[in-house]
Amino acid sequence: MHETVFASSLLRIVLEEAKRHETQGAALQVKHVRLRAGLLACVEAHTLTGCFSLLAEGTPAEGATLEVVVEPLTGHCPACKASVSTTSRRFSCPQCGGEGVRWAEGNQLYIDTIKVAPYGTAVQAVT
Repeated sequence: MHETVFASSLLRIVLEEAKRHETQGAALQVKHVRLRAGLLACVEAHTLTGCFSLLAEGTPAEGATLEVVVEPLTGHCPACKASVSTTSRRFSCPQCGGEGVRWAEGNQLYIDTIKVAPYGTAVQAVT
């Protein structure tokens, strides 16, 4: 279950960023994290959010929501000359059915946004 490893690393990064943005020693609570995952990153969003919630217990990220946005797989089909995009794990061209698509994007995994706030106050984005 690689989601546990992803969640652990994600939590470490999120907590480091929250700590880095503290001002005058005021601890920040993590409220929301948005993660962008390419289709080929093979991240199961439901499992990842569950792992993140479990690992965040007892930390400044406890109770934070984790939003996982799955990005489509994009590429170029030499058979029909189309730029293609798919959210399916079928790797043929969605236009012509050709098998020789040159996939360019779809394996990225990155933190898009981290929203934090001093305990008991409104939320602010730090990244």
